[in-house]
Amino acid sequence: MEEGRYHIYINMACPWANGVLAFMHLKGLDHAFSVSTTKPEWGVINEAGKGGWVFDKADNCEQAEAFDHINGLESIG
Repeated sequence: MEEGRYHIYINMACPWANGVLAFMHLKGLDHAFSVSTTKPEWGVINEAGKGGWVFDKADNCEQAEAFDHINGLESIG
């Protein structure tokens, strides 16, 4: 598998996301995927009040990395 080709966005509060990380590690695929984690709480992502997972713009979230180091996104939703 080509290194650097795939990027996964996850939220550590999601049990499915934790399962994906565990599966990648157990199958030896963690080297093939880069990962960005969002803050572990739901946030507002636009002026209309839509909710979604957000990154910590200050890059200092204590619970997780919470910074999109590949595409520079501010939120997912």
